[in-house]
Amino acid sequence: VPSAAIVTSLIIFLLAHPLAPLWQPILACAVAVISKQFLRPGNHHIFNPAASGLLAASLLGLPITWWGAIGGNPIYMAVLVLGAGFVVFRTLRQTAIVITFILTMTVVTSITSSPATAISQLIVGPFLFFTLVMLPEPMTAAKSPKTKLIYGALVALLSLTHPLFTPFGIDPLIGALLVGNGVIRFVESRQNS
Repeated sequence: VPSAAIVTSLIIFLLAHPLAPLWQPILACAVAVISKQFLRPGNHHIFNPAASGLLAASLLGLPITWWGAIGGNPIYMAVLVLGAGFVVFRTLRQTAIVITFILTMTVVTSITSSPATAISQLIVGPFLFFTLVMLPEPMTAAKSPKTKLIYGALVALLSLTHPLFTPFGIDPLIGALLVGNGVIRFVESRQNS
């Protein structure tokens, strides 16, 4: 059973605009497969496959709406995302990455905006989905305890720099994740050599 391919396609399905032309999510899935199969030095992917596919398709017009993480009833969706995220979080054992990401986002948002904004972002569906499902993906996330802390903080800081991504039509969370994947893979390859 190609479980990784199913998960990747479901992530693309839940983030891409549901009324987008069919070729756009198909392109996202194709790029995800290509990045997963061909951009993998050694035994690890460089970039999160779903995020790679979404980035490529969004550059060609696919709107990233996070509709699957928002849904009609925000409380219902938050509980659903938290439940699914908890299973992923528990199974993958990526506590350091997730906690570092949440703390960095909360502290920086409290300083740059307000503590109320920082707290309210913690219950937003896209934030929860990203934090609990996409960020800790085991093949592209950091591996060592030290780099897990760096990775969580780096992705959080990058996602808060909207001007780097939004002029190009790139979702800040997707862009931050991909840059974080590349940086952490470079850092870990240097440590191993």
